[in-house]
Amino acid sequence: MFQARTHFSPGTIVWIASVTVRRSSRGVGMSITTSQRTFEPFLQMTHHFDILHERLVAGHSLAEAAYMSIPTLSWQAVVLGDPLYRPYAQFSSSETSLETDRDYKALRAAWMRWPDDAETRTTKMRSAAARTNSGTLYEALGLFCLLDGQNELGGAFFNSARQHYGQSADRLRQDIHRINLLRQAGRKPDAINALRKLQPEYKDTPEAKAITALLIILDPPAPPPAKATPPGVWGVLGGGSPHRPLFPLQ
Repeated sequence: MFQARTHFSPGTIVWIASVTVRRSSRGVGMSITTSQRTFEPFLQMTHHFDILHERLVAGHSLAEAAYMSIPTLSWQAVVLGDPLYRPYAQFSSSETSLETDRDYKALRAAWMRWPDDAETRTTKMRSAAARTNSGTLYEALGLFCLLDGQNELGGAFFNSARQHYGQSADRLRQDIHRINLLRQAGRKPDAINALRKLQPEYKDTPEAKAITALLIILDPPAPPPAKATPPGVWGVLGGGSPHRPLFPLQ
């Protein structure tokens, strides 16, 4: 178990400690939190992470959620992170909504209101995507369709998302979604042709490397021809002379 006393230990291989130390040393604001123990205690005394997660999603701060999720105080648990950290504060109706939160609030609201009614949820989200010209909502609709096995409809949503995204990375992601659908359908040649057609559009962007990598996977280049072995090389490797090998070469 990862313990609190090793959180900032030099040379640790534990990912949480490594990420925290690297982010802090680079001057990056810490965006992770973690709950640990100073020693291995009885597990029933530690934080209940299902409750911790539920309270965070409900809009509580880290300090509040951690306090609510531990059954015993004055034990061996410690919480590292900003006590006022509220990752889901914008989901509260009392908070000021930000434009960047709009699409994600709509996604969460749709799932909370129609968790078991996929048809109604899709219809409402589709209307919201059309009304707001949201590439994010269209892409989410496409991914939901893939989960339900509706690949053709999912591809149509990815096309709509591509039309509403402004960044090249977002547009390419939709292209890759559609290419993956071709691969799943066993249409490998069509997937390769689609990738090659995308190369001119993205040739001057960092995203071009993703296209190249996929092409290498789907259509790997032929290996270079083998080089002929120079005469006498095996004799040299065996300790002989290049002019008089230890054994004859056929």
